[in-house]
Amino acid sequence: MDTQQPRSQKPLVISLVLAVIIALGLLLTLIWCWGWWHTPTPAPGETPDTATHAATGPCEDGAANALPAGFSWYENSELGYKFAFPTEWGSVAVTTTPIASETGDYVMGRFSANSQVWFGGNATDYTVSGRDGIPTDLPGYLKAAGNYYTVELWRFSDGATTEPRSALRLIEPPTSEKEGCNTTALMTSVPASEISSVGPADVARFTLPGTSHYYGVNFVLDKPTDALRSQFDKLIASFQLL
Repeated sequence: MDTQQPRSQKPLVISLVLAVIIALGLLLTLIWCWGWWHTPTPAPGETPDTATHAATGPCEDGAANALPAGFSWYENSELGYKFAFPTEWGSVAVTTTPIASETGDYVMGRFSANSQVWFGGNATDYTVSGRDGIPTDLPGYLKAAGNYYTVELWRFSDGATTEPRSALRLIEPPTSEKEGCNTTALMTSVPASEISSVGPADVARFTLPGTSHYYGVNFVLDKPTDALRSQFDKLIASFQLL
């Protein structure tokens, strides 16, 4: 009895693979052409807008976090925020070491070419000794029933004993709110008489997410001028939680 050998399926499989490859190639070509056709061309004398937005996403209103002219970004994923600052202020140096004989983490950020502005705050498990307060202590704020409060979350030591402290302290007016990129700052003015050699000063308080090691971060503008306040306002507007 005659027997027929089954026909090989290889030519059919190869043809199908080639057809799929050709189809994908045509599709990718069409997509590329569409993107090229819809890409706006800068007018004569213009430069494409390629470096004016933050890399971490839009603000609350959906707009990009635009970098003001003459500003640079500072971004710290460990602290959980970024902001723009005038390039003329120099570089940013951040430490987390405690103050004097105190213990725990205390963020302190300074600009190499501008000693009138700094930022920082204590961690929630920081141990403070009996000293005068500074503008970055108890960073952030809580808003409740139309009032604003600092949130005391740290430990206090008198040299002999250490005890945890947790309390709300009313922030006396005048106060105002200013919008950052995706959060809101509480603005306060501090007289010189209340903070030793510092002041008068403007303080911008930002509250950080509950998962942070720090309840908030304060930005301080010491002895403000109109020009510095204008720059400070742009810094506040660019502040973005990551």
